[in-house]
Amino acid sequence: MNLLILAAIFAVLWFSADTIRLIFNSVYQYAGNTIGNKAFMWFSSLLLINLAILLFIIGFYYYKISASPGAVGPRGYPGSTGLPAPPCYDTLSCPA
Repeated sequence: MNLLILAAIFAVLWFSADTIRLIFNSVYQYAGNTIGNKAFMWFSSLLLINLAILLFIIGFYYYKISASPGAVGPRGYPGSTGLPAPPCYDTLSCPA
């Protein structure tokens, strides 16, 4: 499974490398004039925002993995162990 994900990421990067190179070249080519400075500023700020969001998602994932007390079940991450229930004296309302 990891090999399949790695191959998919490599394929996306391989096929979009020309587009990425074109974006970087056009941003840095027009960095000397005023329009280029605005474009470079927008490009840089959006890049930083996207990287911050990506780092937050990765950090939150690792936090959830390390903070969960057990394995992931069918209903998501298990919670902490609760307090023991008080003794049940009424047999009609006691859970089975």
